[in-house]
Amino acid sequence: MRVYSSNLLKNVLIQPHEDELYNLNVITGYCSPSFISELINQISFNELKITIGMAGKEGIPVWEHIAYQKIDNDNEHIAINYYYGKPAIHAKIYSWKHDHNIEKDRSFTGSANMTKNGFKRLQETLAEVPPAEIENMFSLTDYISCNNAKVSNYIEITSSDKDSQKVNIAELKDTFRSINYVDLKLTSEKNGLVPEKSGLNWGQRSGRDPNQAYIPVPKKKHLANKDFFPQKGEHFTLITDDGESMLCVMAQDNAKAIESSSDNSILGRYFRERLNLYPGSFVTVNDLIDYGRDYVRIHKVNDDTFFMDFESAE
Repeated sequence: MRVYSSNLLKNVLIQPHEDELYNLNVITGYCSPSFISELINQISFNELKITIGMAGKEGIPVWEHIAYQKIDNDNEHIAINYYYGKPAIHAKIYSWKHDHNIEKDRSFTGSANMTKNGFKRLQETLAEVPPAEIENMFSLTDYISCNNAKVSNYIEITSSDKDSQKVNIAELKDTFRSINYVDLKLTSEKNGLVPEKSGLNWGQRSGRDPNQAYIPVPKKKHLANKDFFPQKGEHFTLITDDGESMLCVMAQDNAKAIESSSDNSILGRYFRERLNLYPGSFVTVNDLIDYGRDYVRIHKVNDDTFFMDFESAE
């Protein structure tokens, strides 16, 4: 039995895929949609099935639930399930299957959850075991898809509104606003205008989706607020003051941009809706003045979750 206590991402997830294993079945106590989002940008799965073992006991925050639903919906080869049986499952098992040769199958079990903490930030251990020894764990039946219409009958979707599709922001806004924050301007520091072909108007050029946008994060903001923002390429959940949530990524040179991760027009459509503009509209400084705010305030809830305040001053 080989035990891995370092480079878990490489040894347990990346290397098996490079060795032509494309089907991964996961049972994990806890999970992170931002970690899954990063992973599927690195690995092309034929099948990825994830069962979150503590979901029935502790519930799922609505912003994570919405992110899981989007990942599940957008990728036909990915299935994300919540376990509701008793007792809850705290185990962490990763089982790779070869398409044609069972002798190449590989399985791992240990302490690392399917999260960035589990694979990148904390000291965790995973041991390689014969696949047959843990195969019985995958005979679970007491689970439900995150996209099942009756999911809320089995799993508590916490901090949600009545239909579990938006964050109950009234419940959380005061708490979020008490957390450390960084203000990010949506206008240029040089002339006070909304840039014509960057920021909120990033897509305003030939051949681009005109809704494409990003929130600028100047270098000086990184320098003045070390370790506040994720590193370049890291994904995270962004909750908004009107109860929406979306998966985002720190992108571009020097992590100078916050973009929606799967499609960078999602963020642009969101801002245009808040500003009462038609989709694809060119955003001007007058639009921000009329709205009553030309910056966003980003609060850090934790390393994987941020709250964006763009509430109008009116």
